Amino acid sequence: MKKSIQLKLLVLFGALLLATAGVIFMREHIIKEKHLKAIEPSAASAVNANSDDDMVYDKELPAQEKSQVFVPQWQSYTVAKGDNFSIIGTNELGLTPSEVSQITTLSHAVINLTHLKLGQKIYFLLNKKGIAEQLRFPVKPDIDYLIKRQGNTFNAEKIKKSIAKTRQIYKGVITQSLARAMEEQGVPYALALHAGKLLGKRNNLRRDLRPGDQFDLITVSDQIGNKLFSPKIEAIRLYGHKINTSLFLYSDGQFYDAKGRGLEPGFMRIPLKKAYRVSSPFNLHRRHPITGVICPHYGTDFATPTGTKVIAPADGKVKRIGYQRYAGNYLAIEHYNGYITRYFHLSKVLVKQGEKVHSGQSIALTGNTGRTTGPHLHYELYKRGRAVDSMHTSLPLNRDLHGKELARFEKLVAQRIATLNSKKRQVAIIHSAGINKKTTKNAAST
Repeated sequence: MKKSIQLKLLVLFGALLLATAGVIFMREHIIKEKHLKAIEPSAASAVNANSDDDMVYDKELPAQEKSQVFVPQWQSYTVAKGDNFSIIGTNELGLTPSEVSQITTLSHAVINLTHLKLGQKIYFLLNKKGIAEQLRFPVKPDIDYLIKRQGNTFNAEKIKKSIAKTRQIYKGVITQSLARAMEEQGVPYALALHAGKLLGKRNNLRRDLRPGDQFDLITVSDQIGNKLFSPKIEAIRLYGHKINTSLFLYSDGQFYDAKGRGLEPGFMRIPLKKAYRVSSPFNLHRRHPITGVICPHYGTDFATPTGTKVIAPADGKVKRIGYQRYAGNYLAIEHYNGYITRYFHLSKVLVKQGEKVHSGQSIALTGNTGRTTGPHLHYELYKRGRAVDSMHTSLPLNRDLHGKELARFEKLVAQRIATLNSKKRQVAIIHSAGINKKTTKNAAST
């Protein structure tokens, strides 16, 4: 009897618990529904979107959303390993095999689409259906090849991009080498080497350059978009302990110093004030006149009376003075553009070791010292370490600016010096070129 009463009490208590839970659930549901109605529709949508329940159609929203205006955007594809234009055209550009063939044939004279390069960029414009309406292939930094769909055909044209001339200014201090100092300031490596070669035509950088010397450099480049192409040196200045040189690019493509003197000092063909008879020419298969043994004759002999003045054929520096039993009294001069000259059988040397000499300066007197058959001047010319025939080899010609040309150059120099003296490392836009288009041809109808 007692067990029966206990069981009935348990069942009654469970029923009361279920009823209480139901009331609480209904109350929470009513509160939540009121809260959702009170907030903005967009926020309510966000709540529904984040719930696990299915989206419920909101009668306040239109039955069909308004379609947005389609605006095509340029896209790009990078050619990967194993790609060819047929695969790219059908898979990425929505082209038919026939259209791929037409475009390949149309562009063959400008760009070979049958041999795409790894990493090559293809730019394209798709329509609503995902089909290419335009294709663009970079041909050169300033030229693109554009292909447009025109109904059932394709047109192709070359487009020249807008080019701006950009001037950059670099300044630095030498700590180890000129090239290293320039690289540290962001000068392209090739330009740093070129600057060294230019300055080396007037200076011995290895010997005279010192830590603490300074350089100023102006470069000009073609700017296409945000990229720079084809940089070249416009002006360079190197100054410090032993060197003080400024060089400027002129409109003829040559460099000159501030006074309009050509960078290439030029060479006289004969190191004498007048022409004398050549008693023995340059001959690598000559038989020696005394010994009779075939041995190369690396110079040109001029039959001159003893005491004839020898002149420097170009600017340079005395490299060596000495005596040798075959050459007699001899003299060697190092010139700043890669040439070395040597003079044998001298009666007297008029310059000193290490002295700088100028073109046309008297440097020695001819004689009959050493092993000779009579008084003469033996003259040798070395070009980049190799003996050459001074009478027939091509020699640098001296060119200096004069008159109106010099006046124009001096105005240019004043502008460049003002830029070099500027403390700003600015980038100046010089001018922009227009965009020119040229239609090449049309493809056949599809």
